[in-house]
Order: sequence, then structure tokens, then C-alpha cells
Amino acid sequence: MPTTPPTSAASKGTKLVWALLLEHYDDDAKRYEPGHSDASIATASGMALDVVARIREEHFGPDVDPRIAELEREMAAAREQVEHDRTELEAMVAESARAAIVRLEAIAAKLAAVTKLKG
Repeated sequence: MPTTPPTSAASKGTKLVWALLLEHYDDDAKRYEPGHSDASIATASGMALDVVARIREEHFGPDVDPRIAELEREMAAAREQVEHDRTELEAMVAESARAAIVRLEAIAAKLAAVTKLKG
């Protein structure tokens, strides 16, 4: 099926997207330089945001901010630690309650024995 060639404006816009991506996307870090994004490239080039995102994804890589990825890993680890601590604390409280009940029952038995002797 024959394709329609891009308009002159679309062709210029695509070239500008490429130029801006080459200038502002860090290939090694797989992220934009601070202050730049798909949205800012779309605005500067006059191209649609989804076009910019597609070009970046296909030819440059994901828009991953390693700082966000690291914070997400830290959050997951913290949640895991909270769950672990909660489980341990629940076990400690349950054991403490069992020990308190045993102590109360022992005191109640002594009290019953003393009361029986008195009465």
C-alpha cells in the first residue's frame, strides 16, 4: 500500500525532534537533561507529544529517571521492612499477652487457694 510522503512541516518538525533529542537526551543515563521532557521537545518542535515519545522510545530509549527508580526501590524495601517489623511485633504482643494470661491465672489460683483457706 503506497504511503503519503510527509508534509514539509512534518519533515522539518521530525528533524527538529531529532536535533532536540540529540541535544537534550542523555543516552548513557537514559533520561532527559534537567528541564527537558517529551512535552518540552513537542512544544519546541511543534510536533505531537505522542510522536516525540515514539521517536524517543524507538531510537533513544525509555524516559527513565534513575532517581525515581532508586526512590521506588527504597520505598519497596521500606514497605517490606515495615511488614516484617509488623509481623514480629504482632508475634511479640501475642506472646506477651499469653504470658500475662498465664500469670493472671496463676495469681487467680493462689487467690482462690488463700480464700478457700480463710473461709
